[in-house]
Amino acid sequence: MSRRQQSRKQRRKSPDYRQAKDVQPHLKHPLADASLPSSRLRSKKEIPVLSAKEDLPAAFGVVDEIPSFAATIDQTLVQPAGQRALQERVDNLQRDETDSKRLSVGHYPSPETELDLHGCTGPEAEKATRNFIGAARHRGLLTLRVITGKGLHSQGPAVLPDVVEQLLRELKEEGEVFTFRWEKKEKQKSGAVIVYLP
Repeated sequence: MSRRQQSRKQRRKSPDYRQAKDVQPHLKHPLADASLPSSRLRSKKEIPVLSAKEDLPAAFGVVDEIPSFAATIDQTLVQPAGQRALQERVDNLQRDETDSKRLSVGHYPSPETELDLHGCTGPEAEKATRNFIGAARHRGLLTLRVITGKGLHSQGPAVLPDVVEQLLRELKEEGEVFTFRWEKKEKQKSGAVIVYLP
C-alpha cells in the first residue's frame, strides 16, 4: 500500500473524521433559512436566490407581455421589407416549379402519336381530344401532338386552339395531363400543341 493510501485509511479511522461525516448531512447553509423571504436570500456573490414559485420576468423587472411568435411574424410582414422578402420567396417558388417542369419535360420522348383536328367543330374537337388522351394513357404513351390548325382557312377567328387549350387546362387540374405547351411557344403562331401525360 502506498503512503497516500495509508494516510487516507488513518484519517478515516480518526474520531474527528467520523464526527464531521455524521454532522455534514445536517448542515444547512445559513442563507437557506426558510423564514427569510426569497428576495432577501442572497448567494455568496449577492445574487438573489429565487424560489420555484416566483415569476422570473417579474423578478428582473420585466413586466411587458412578450409577443407571440405569430404576432412577431405578422408585424414583420406588414413592413415593406417583410413584404419584399415574402414576394421574393413566392417568386422563387414559382420559378423553381417552372424549372422543375422544364427539367421533367426534358426527359419526355418526342411526340409518339398525333391527332389531327382539321375540319372538326368545337364540340367534335373537344370530344375527339378527350378520347385521344384517354386512349393514349391506356396505351402507356407519354407525349402527344394535337394538331388544331392556325385557323387560316376559317371564315372567322380560329376556334379549335381555344377549345383544345381550355380542355387541356381542365384535364391538367384533374390530373389527366401533366402539362402542355404550344409547339412554337405561342398559340397564335402554332398549329399544334404538345401534351405530356403523367
